[in-house]
Amino acid sequence: IARRSVGEISAVGKTCGMTSWIAASRVVLDPGWRWRFRGWFLQRGKCRIRLRDFHSGSGTTRLAAIHDVMPHVFPTAEISPTDRLAIVVSRWNETITQKLLDGAISTLTSRGIPDEAIDVAWVPGAWEIPLVAQRLADSHGYRAVICLGAVIRGETTHDRHINRAVSTAISEIALETGIPVLFGVLTCETMEQAIHRSGGNAGNKGAECADAALVMIGLLKNLPPT
Repeated sequence: IARRSVGEISAVGKTCGMTSWIAASRVVLDPGWRWRFRGWFLQRGKCRIRLRDFHSGSGTTRLAAIHDVMPHVFPTAEISPTDRLAIVVSRWNETITQKLLDGAISTLTSRGIPDEAIDVAWVPGAWEIPLVAQRLADSHGYRAVICLGAVIRGETTHDRHINRAVSTAISEIALETGIPVLFGVLTCETMEQAIHRSGGNAGNKGAECADAALVMIGLLKNLPPT
């Protein structure tokens, strides 16, 4: 895209509202503005100008640029203190999962969810998480269900089968119930990796899932009903 200062659509580029003409093969823009072609759109950051109406004259193909037509973005609603959340957490590798739970609860309470609006269900291992998560989601008493666990690779491929089955089941529960069900089960090669992901230098997966749950709760409040 060629640029010149003070061109025929430099005003359009700055206001995203004026109608003007631009050449298909050469776009005249203020050099201080970085625009890119995005299919049938001319885009800079979050601002887009739609291009339409081919015209041919004097050997130059031209396009008409019309006003800004950015798509509607669903806003995320505020979280209410009455929004209840459930957490299903595995006792297997409890030294890790307790940290995941602590991170999730800390994130929720810091965002305005009171302790009494959080229910925690401990299960023996990651394999048992989906059954309890489904029961909680089916009750429709919770805005979201957070699933936390830690599966660490051993001498066999046992961990792969658990990880595949649990992750698939959790995604299916969310789709079947319409309730966000967050996958916070660590699938690590070593205990060291699990430590790093439960509050170490790689963050805390429990806290990340809690944050994602709050975003999904707020988004679903503003989406069209099913």
